[in-house]
Amino acid sequence: MTSPWSTFPLSLKRTLTVKTKRATLGLYRSLLRTAQHFDNDIHQVFLWNTIRERFRFEMYNSSRAQTLTLLLQGEKALDLLRKAQGGNRTYLERIDAMATAKIGPLKHVTQNIRKIQHPLKRALAATDARSHASRIRQTGRSNRIPLSKSLCRKLRIDTDLPLTRRQRLEYKTRIYKKKKKLRVRTFYQQAITTRNSCGYVFKRVRGWVQPLRTSMMLRNLVKKKQQRFDLNYKYAWHLELVRQERIFLSNLGIKDELGDCIKGLSDALNENRNALYNPRRTVYESKVVEIDE
Repeated sequence: MTSPWSTFPLSLKRTLTVKTKRATLGLYRSLLRTAQHFDNDIHQVFLWNTIRERFRFEMYNSSRAQTLTLLLQGEKALDLLRKAQGGNRTYLERIDAMATAKIGPLKHVTQNIRKIQHPLKRALAATDARSHASRIRQTGRSNRIPLSKSLCRKLRIDTDLPLTRRQRLEYKTRIYKKKKKLRVRTFYQQAITTRNSCGYVFKRVRGWVQPLRTSMMLRNLVKKKQQRFDLNYKYAWHLELVRQERIFLSNLGIKDELGDCIKGLSDALNENRNALYNPRRTVYESKVVEIDE
């Protein structure tokens, strides 16, 4: 179905784009100015961060219908902020509840951070209070929104938040220090890529004892492979024997009934070869073919 916007003239599309950008920037500035006029500092910081995060989240939205919807929502939010600033207690109490993490997305973030037991990990998580989707879209350090000091005290975060790159690296080093010690290898332990006789690639580490379970898996794999090789030779030998018998009977002028036997041996041989050389593409189920020795 053709979009109605595709039938518009190009000049009209450009005009709409310019008008949309101007309306978006004007709305953005009006919201930030209105947020700065609140008396409470906590409300100012919360509204400022929320407005910036929402506009940056939809920065690359190219849908005209969604852009129009977002502009209408922004106009409605601006009207509510002005009413709250004018003395509407209902809207003002709601803004206060959202800023102090009693309701809204900030409450969900603080609940997740409170579940973290490690104090340094809690401090790392408190450096960015945005949603998961927003962190994926805007990955820069300048886009992070740290929690306020009052919320950090409620979450039992006594240390300073690692806001710089050096502080974050220092915190991560202190957190994962013990785990790094367990991963240290001696100089002679090197991973060597090897290939067994059946063509399977695996890693061999010099100076490291292979676990029993891995050894059993490799042994069973090699054993199964050898069984399929033996079965392949057995089917091929019996198939050649039956074909020679058929030629002998045809030379004597005797009608043979070896067609079903040859077909069964050929199917079994093809299935065994397919399972032998394409183990990942086919599921091998061994058929029992009774052959009179």
